Amino acid sequence: MGAGNYSAYGLFATTDGTGETYGDNRDTIETSGESAHGIFSDRTFGGGSARAIAVNKGSVTTSGDGAYGVHAVQGSGIYSAGPNTGDAIIQMETSGSSVTTTGANAYGLYAYNFSTGKAQVGMTGGTVTVSGTDSIAVSAYGQGGGKATLGLSAGRIVAKGDAQAAIGFADRSSLGTSVATDATVTIGSGMTVDGSGTANGYAIWNGDDRAATKIEVTSHGTVKGHAMMGGGDSTFTLAGGSYTGNIYGDYDEINGSPSDTVNQGADAFVWTGGSLHSGFYGQGGNDTATISVGTSGMNYSAALFDGGVGTDTITFTGADNDGVVGGNITNWEKLIVNGANIAFTDNALTLNGYSGSANGVGDFTVQNGGSATTNAHGGNFSLTGNLAIADANSTFLSRGKGTTSIAGDVTNAGLLSMQDGTPGGSIAIRHNYTGKGGKVAIDTVLGGDGSPTDRLQVSGNTSGKTGLFVVNQGGTGAQTSKGIRVVDVRGQSSGDFTLANPDYVIKSTGEKALIAGAYGYALRKDGKDWYLQSRSTGGGGGGGGGRTPHYQPATAVYEVYAPALLATMQLPTMRQRIGSRWDGSRGWAVPALEPGVNSDSPLWVRAEGTHAHREPTTSTVDVSSFDQNIGGFHAGLDAMLHEDAAGNRLIGMLTSHYINSSADIEAKTTGNGKIDTDGYGFGLTATWLQSNGVYVDTQSRFSWFESDLSSDVLGSLAKDNGDFAFAFSGEIGKELPQSGDWTYIPQVQLTYASVSGDSFTGPNGERISVKDGDSLTLRTGIASDKASYWTGASGGESIHAYGIANLYYDFESETLVNISGAPLTHDLGGWAGEIGLGLTRNFSDDKYSLFGEVNTATGLENFGDSYLVTGKVGAHIYW
Repeated sequence: MGAGNYSAYGLFATTDGTGETYGDNRDTIETSGESAHGIFSDRTFGGGSARAIAVNKGSVTTSGDGAYGVHAVQGSGIYSAGPNTGDAIIQMETSGSSVTTTGANAYGLYAYNFSTGKAQVGMTGGTVTVSGTDSIAVSAYGQGGGKATLGLSAGRIVAKGDAQAAIGFADRSSLGTSVATDATVTIGSGMTVDGSGTANGYAIWNGDDRAATKIEVTSHGTVKGHAMMGGGDSTFTLAGGSYTGNIYGDYDEINGSPSDTVNQGADAFVWTGGSLHSGFYGQGGNDTATISVGTSGMNYSAALFDGGVGTDTITFTGADNDGVVGGNITNWEKLIVNGANIAFTDNALTLNGYSGSANGVGDFTVQNGGSATTNAHGGNFSLTGNLAIADANSTFLSRGKGTTSIAGDVTNAGLLSMQDGTPGGSIAIRHNYTGKGGKVAIDTVLGGDGSPTDRLQVSGNTSGKTGLFVVNQGGTGAQTSKGIRVVDVRGQSSGDFTLANPDYVIKSTGEKALIAGAYGYALRKDGKDWYLQSRSTGGGGGGGGGRTPHYQPATAVYEVYAPALLATMQLPTMRQRIGSRWDGSRGWAVPALEPGVNSDSPLWVRAEGTHAHREPTTSTVDVSSFDQNIGGFHAGLDAMLHEDAAGNRLIGMLTSHYINSSADIEAKTTGNGKIDTDGYGFGLTATWLQSNGVYVDTQSRFSWFESDLSSDVLGSLAKDNGDFAFAFSGEIGKELPQSGDWTYIPQVQLTYASVSGDSFTGPNGERISVKDGDSLTLRTGIASDKASYWTGASGGESIHAYGIANLYYDFESETLVNISGAPLTHDLGGWAGEIGLGLTRNFSDDKYSLFGEVNTATGLENFGDSYLVTGKVGAHIYW
């Protein structure tokens, strides 16, 4: 044997035909010479494949330099007698298998294909360990254009000592015109890759610095060590498991420099699952990062993302990420939130400018229903970039009382929000704002001029159309002067802001408005700025011009509420109540009953109806008038409680009643409305009839109401709202008999009535309570009675025709209803006059009686403006 170097393989299979070569180890192989591979499968040319398989808990150990543990080569022959298209395949299958190399440049598993076929390494179990200088634990290369594929489902790959990497691809530029590395690496969930014990700390390394090099890595397993993706374009997908180490798109920033990689390509990092412990560094080229994992369990807030140079884009998509640290996102030109929901935990994000970008800063885009939230609770947040909210379903939210400052332009087709339940925050735009049909949402305490509010501040110009969505945070309303400033514009103010969530449209101006307590707030431009104002623009609620308050539509209904209920509590005169059941004209004082005087106890019923048109003398909210129809049924039982020898009598009465009222309200500025009321109750009366014609009559009435309140503008305000009312009356009169069966009866009556009830809440949060629902009315009047008597077939009969004239004065004609602290007064005037006619027909010795009365009244302070017409009919039956 001549002189030279010799390689002794542990297991060697070769062929130059069309078949396949197999190297299959089921035992222990150890080699120690240079290039003494443990298993070597070589197919020199032809269409077959070179396969090397380590199975059944076999082990391979090499210690020589260049001695690979398992090596498969396809198409290595220098002569070709036919097609050379086979594959180079290594498969490590059993968990007990192991491959160990300690020599320099000694790969663990290495598939190499000179032909157009693929170079493939697969692992479903076992352990590969390398420690020698420049060694790589697992590698593959397709020199003839075939793809290098590493399918590493399960097992363990370890590089330590002076080894180059656990998974790697060597520099092939020395091969001249050979094809650049095109490799796909898939790390399964059962695989552990550890390169942290090497000098450079590489778990994954690409040394093939050529523009056409392409490396794709997808990891579901547990990986420790850096990934240096090298020249060309690369994609690293973290899909599960954990990755501890930096991912470099082009070169090692710790142990190297940018000059180490000449062909820095467009690199991509995709994060769909698993946890990342360290970060991604895109470096040269136009790189991208796509983040579609949630925060939980992902070590998200500690991950670093550095785009490097070029025009780089980082995208958050399809997941909730509430732990984004803006300080960990550096050297990016574009940030896109694509259907994801992200929230920043720190106070700044900087996006670099690029060729064609506005204002020398980068672009922040929220699109496809995404949202981005800044937290300015403990201070401020600074966004260096232009902000675009691209569609109606996308949101940018600034939370807290601090300021989110945007050092660029803002284009808003979605929602720019400060609405977090706490007013006092702001968004400050340092350049221009353009509304593209989007909305701005704010929290505001709807009160006076100095009320707390969120505010949009624009240092540049405004343009386009924007809706302002205002959420009232506990404001109970107040009259403003200048108003609550919600949009502050320093440049040209050409933008059009309108209320996006109005409660109603102002009747007199057509403006949209919000409701707080008794007040309505319109959004108005004053100078360059926009204000929420609760004052009228001229005339209007309260009267007196443009500095008067503007009241919301329901206030007209609320103001009339107490007067409408009081109107149902007006007690009748004695004659209206009992007709001629006690016939004083025939002599009340006679000791024995005479015809026309019946002492039996009568059961009686009475129906009455009133139509009233009332125009107030004063009204806080400019109520023009209200028309009220009142109908009722009354029933009672009389009883003789006492009669003395002189003919004086005390009559007691128990009454019950049902009342129905409908009031239609008309207001000049606020809007019309309606109050429908049903009332039920009872009453007690006592009447002293003295023999000389003097009488003293006392009444009491107690009523419980259920009312429906509605506004023509707002709809229903309250349903079945309960209230209680009572009234007391005392009347004194004297019959003065005249000739010809005429009698005059001068009389005076004092009535006190009161309405009360629990406060209630309107549909827009306003609190309504009746503070003054009292009335104290003095009536003075005179009645005249003409009686006729005769005897019919069934006994004595009679007819009484009478007229009455009354003068009223209400000492407490003004009512007061409080709306969330705002007093609304309504005064119908104190003076009124009334005239009436009545008729009573008695039958069968007064056993049966029918009676009726018609009255009309008017206010005297504005004669004829307020009036009412009342009709009453009744019947009595004695037994």
